[in-house]
Amino acid sequence: MQEQRELFRLKEGKDMIKIESALLQVEINREAELQSVFDKKRNRECLWQGDAKYWKERSPLLFPFIGRLFQKAYYYNGEKYPMDVHGFLRSMQARIVDQEEDSCTLEFRDSAESRKIYPFSFRLQQSYRVKDNRLDVCSRVENLGIEVMYFALGGHPGFYLPFSKKQAISDYAIHFPKQEAMMEKVRFSKDLLTLEERENFALVNGRLPLETVLFRNDAVVLAHSGGELVLGSDDEPVSLRFLYEDYPYIALWQPYGEKTPFLCVEPWTSLPGREGVMEELCSMKDRITLGPDEAKSFCYSIILEDK
Repeated sequence: MQEQRELFRLKEGKDMIKIESALLQVEINREAELQSVFDKKRNRECLWQGDAKYWKERSPLLFPFIGRLFQKAYYYNGEKYPMDVHGFLRSMQARIVDQEEDSCTLEFRDSAESRKIYPFSFRLQQSYRVKDNRLDVCSRVENLGIEVMYFALGGHPGFYLPFSKKQAISDYAIHFPKQEAMMEKVRFSKDLLTLEERENFALVNGRLPLETVLFRNDAVVLAHSGGELVLGSDDEPVSLRFLYEDYPYIALWQPYGEKTPFLCVEPWTSLPGREGVMEELCSMKDRITLGPDEAKSFCYSIILEDK
C-alpha cells in the first residue's frame, strides 16, 4: 500500500551494526533487521541476501499485524484504519540504544505518522546477542499509552537452502523434536486470509520432508509445533536449530518454484485476518494485549550446530 509507505521517511542508511562471537558474525541495519549471519567456521553466509527475482528482503520485522487483512484495513473504536501486509515496522528507522561487541539493542517509538494507521503509543526494543554458535533475537514491546494495546509480532528470516550447491531442497527435512506424528496446519483462502477450519498435518517420525510442492499454495503455517525445529540434511555436517517457545505459530515459506534457493522460518504470535471479515481489532482472537505501562518480551534463537 503505497500511501502507507509514504507516511514514513525510509532512509536507506548504509551503516551496519556488527556484532560477533568466536563463531558468528552478525550484521543488523538501521531498520533493526538482520542483514547477515556469517558462519566463521565454515566461511559461509547463512542468511538469505535478497534478490528481487525471488524475494528482495532478508529478515523483516512483522508488527503490529502479520500477513494480510481483508480489504487491507481494520476497525478500532468504530474508526477504520488502513494496514499493509505485515504491518509497518519495516518502513521505520530505529535508534541505537545499546551496542557492545556481542550484542546490540535498537528502539522504535510511535510517531504522529504511525498513529494515523495504528492509534497506540508504544516502544519496541529489538535486541540481538551472539554467543559461540548461537544468535538470540528478542523483541520487547511496551504500551506507553493509557488504553489497552493490541498487536501481533513476528520474525521473517530467510536462510540459504540448500546449504551446499551439490544438494537440492528435497535432500532436507525439518525435524520437530517435541512432536512425533501430527500437528495442526492453518488453512488459508486463495487471497491468503485465514479460514476457521484447520487440518491435521502428518509428520514422519517427527520429520517434515521438504519438497517445493509444499509451497504451491504459499506458506505452511503450523500450530502447536513445540517451539523447536531442526533444519538439516543427512549428508550435511551442520544443521540449523531454531528455538521459538514464545511464538505459538511457525510459518515455513519460499516462493513457489523448482530452484528457489532459500527457506523462510517465521515465528508468529498471531495469524493474519480472516477471509471475508473486516476485523475489529479488539475482537481479533489471538492478538497480544498490554495494559498501560505493561511490557512483554518475545525471543527466538538461531543455532548452527555440528551433528
